[in-house]
Amino acid sequence: MSEHSATGLQDDNVPQTTDLLLSISSGDRNAIHQLMPLVYDELRAIAASRLKQERSDHTLQPTALVNKAFLRLADQTRVNWQGEHISVRLPPL
Repeated sequence: MSEHSATGLQDDNVPQTTDLLLSISSGDRNAIHQLMPLVYDELRAIAASRLKQERSDHTLQPTALVNKAFLRLADQTRVNWQGEHISVRLPPL
């Protein structure tokens, strides 16, 4: 079982995340398919941890919080929403 650091991140995922970011910056477009689920899972874990500190009658779930944050961060003019899959137009490397 992995431990969360003071930042909320799972310590064993930090090197993997860094490696994937380096791969993406080196031109490996397939690395994004590994990075996105890893980041999403981390964000959900952080959201769940933070929501436990909220009042007991709140209705927001960790997945909904992460989805809402992601939608606010995403440039909606460059994202093609297709069911559960997201297609993002990336600029040339």
